[in-house]
Amino acid sequence: MKVHPLKYERELRGWSQAKVAKAIGTTSRTVHRWEHGQGVPYPYYREKLCALFGKNTEELGLLPEKNLESMDRASSPSSLPSSSEFVQPIPSLYDPAILAAPAGESALIGRDVLLTELKQQLLAHKNWALYGLPGIGKTALAAALAADPEIQHRFHDGILWVGLGTEPNVLSLLSHWATLLGISLTHVENVSNWESWGMAVHAAIGTRCMLIVIDDAWKAEEALAFQIGGPNCAHLVTTRLPHIAVTFSGPGVVEVPQLEETDGFALLARFAPEITTQETESAYALVRSVGALPLALTLIGKYLGSQACTRQPRRLHMAITQLQDAQQRLLLSVPASLLERSPSLSPGTPLSLHATIEVSERLVSEQARFALRALSVFPAKPNSFSEALALAVTGEGTHVLDELCDAGLLECSWSDRYMLHQTIADYAKQSLTGTDAYKDVYKRWILVSVNYVETYQNDYEQLDLEVNNLLAAFDASYQLEQHQEAIRGVCAFAPFLQARGLHTVAREYLQQAYSVAKPLRDPSYIVTISSFLGEIASILGANAQAEEYLRDGLALASEHGDQVHLCRLLSSLSFLAIMRGHPAQAKAYAEEGLTIARLLGHRKPIVDLLTWLGWAAYDQQDYTLADTYYQEALPRARQINDQQALCRVLIGQGWLATALGNYAQAEAFYQEGTTIAHQLQHRFCLCLLRIGQGWLSGRQGNYAEAEAATQEALELARRMHAYELTYRSLTSLGWLAEKRGAYTEADTYYQEALILVRRHERPQLLCMVLFHLGKLRLKQQQFEAAAAFFQEMFNRVPEGDQNLIARAQSGLKQVTLIQSHQAEKRDDSPRLKADTYTQS
Repeated sequence: MKVHPLKYERELRGWSQAKVAKAIGTTSRTVHRWEHGQGVPYPYYREKLCALFGKNTEELGLLPEKNLESMDRASSPSSLPSSSEFVQPIPSLYDPAILAAPAGESALIGRDVLLTELKQQLLAHKNWALYGLPGIGKTALAAALAADPEIQHRFHDGILWVGLGTEPNVLSLLSHWATLLGISLTHVENVSNWESWGMAVHAAIGTRCMLIVIDDAWKAEEALAFQIGGPNCAHLVTTRLPHIAVTFSGPGVVEVPQLEETDGFALLARFAPEITTQETESAYALVRSVGALPLALTLIGKYLGSQACTRQPRRLHMAITQLQDAQQRLLLSVPASLLERSPSLSPGTPLSLHATIEVSERLVSEQARFALRALSVFPAKPNSFSEALALAVTGEGTHVLDELCDAGLLECSWSDRYMLHQTIADYAKQSLTGTDAYKDVYKRWILVSVNYVETYQNDYEQLDLEVNNLLAAFDASYQLEQHQEAIRGVCAFAPFLQARGLHTVAREYLQQAYSVAKPLRDPSYIVTISSFLGEIASILGANAQAEEYLRDGLALASEHGDQVHLCRLLSSLSFLAIMRGHPAQAKAYAEEGLTIARLLGHRKPIVDLLTWLGWAAYDQQDYTLADTYYQEALPRARQINDQQALCRVLIGQGWLATALGNYAQAEAFYQEGTTIAHQLQHRFCLCLLRIGQGWLSGRQGNYAEAEAATQEALELARRMHAYELTYRSLTSLGWLAEKRGAYTEADTYYQEALILVRRHERPQLLCMVLFHLGKLRLKQQQFEAAAAFFQEMFNRVPEGDQNLIARAQSGLKQVTLIQSHQAEKRDDSPRLKADTYTQS
């Protein structure tokens, strides 16, 4: 192989590479690269070399356009290979300050797509910026990009790296780059001025093709001081602060997202593989508790790995249990190398979540710090809270929220909503707890939340946005013994929770309110809560409990002569009786309540009570009376513009029209009711409507439509834990499955319905599902099983229910008839089919 002219001239004189490097102010490694064709000296060094050797650039083989055949052409930009034939080159200048990039088993987890996108963008743009939360992995991404072979080949003249931090010595850092580039002091106009160093570095870079990475920037001016590459260079900056990213690179900005939960678990498992078999659920809970933040997961993972290496499951379990405490997670630290530490951390400060977040907090005003702590009362990300609530809780102006956003401590999710990452929320909450301001902040939050509910109690769209925040405030109100506020808030919020089908949630908070309302001896609140609890318990199938709540409330209202609440409780008792299948009792309660409501002139209770009377009359198959009640209720509901009450009337009218065979009219009622239910997002009403539409389609022979509507109703009923509606949907789906001959599927629906009614002790419903199962067994020619179902039905019929007795007897007679015919037939006789008899 032909020797490079530069090497030939050096060896001819007996000089070492180190002597040449010292003479011209560079490193022996750089001289070695020049001699092996791995780079070309800048004009400055070319002049130095020519003077040293007494030769021109061509004689020394230093001109790019005159590269000798022995030189590696991969270093020439004009001969870059395609990605398919790519071979990793050695950059001319690879800054030793560059962090070691994760590779192999340590490669970044969950960042493959992002890395690919960033690489393509970096190759296509001059400047790019990464920003995001502290500990999100911005530096790790930059290091991975710097180590990427394709990036190194594209920027074949080298990569420079600088870590700034909050208080960088710009002059020292620029002089470090100058040393790498071989710039002597004589070529710096003013060695005490960082701008002079920057100009010298810029001149030395010249037209070289280099990547310049500026890590952990906190001020735009400092980041821009290192934006000194030439026309063939690209710059990459990392920062926590979005405005710096935009200032540095304009549209070339990427926000680094948090990891997916599964990737976070994989990161933990990398350090402690034992969690995949021993502590899976607890490990996933840890991932969620830190919002899948890579730094937090790395610290936790290393700690868990150190405990797991003892091979004692007890120690791993204890470590995970310990880390369930937020303060333990914040203060957890593990040894880290000098290069792994953020330049923002003070010397000697252990690498921890607390120290990492504290860096950001120190740079904002005292007002902003207090606001951050106040905002920690809200549930953390992915929950969000409105700007209005944030301002009310902090007592500060929008400029403070802007300051927190600019510092990367508060995220703006959209227009006027904000989020706190889990780790930042934990940090702020720990800073608030135990301070003099602690109780004041929480009391203000509770009062703000109660006022919010009372203001927007009829605006469900507004309440939808703040559900988690309001429930968290009510939880805090009990902990701080703010009982009056808790009761007010829960009572105002209960109708919304009912409308959304959150019955179990509503019951939990109402029961808490009930327990603290009783000692206060406020009959108004006790009666109101009793009414809500009774209605919800009846939907959930807890009928005995429902009646107990309602009767307690009724007695209290009667004792105090409270006619308003007496009317409401009678309405709730009527609804309970309907849900329990006692229409006569429902009618009696509703008529008593209606008399009171008419005397009081209260229009809404009148509509509700007329509706229950209509439903009771329908259950008694007195369709004319039911229609009379609905005809009065409908215009009243429209007049008072109570959409929920109107929807319930339309449901009753739809069921009635279906029973009477007025299908077009029924469809019209259901359509109007469905529109209202969707607008209100009232799941209970929507479920009733879908059950009714399924029944209507089934009556018309449109079984596919019937099944689709009923399946939707079943899903809604399950979500609401609505016992009665779940039962109705299951039995309807069983009947529809029978219609298409899917007997096994029908049996599954009926068996689930049977379990449900046995659990809730509803004799009428039990008898009906037993009847369905008996009929199904007849079709399956399982006659002994059919007889058993009909016999149990007969034994369980409530006293006096002649309709159910007749059905049970009819089923038993059919079984007897079939068995007698079978006994008369011989083996050569045609086999009788069960359907012959079930049609009678």
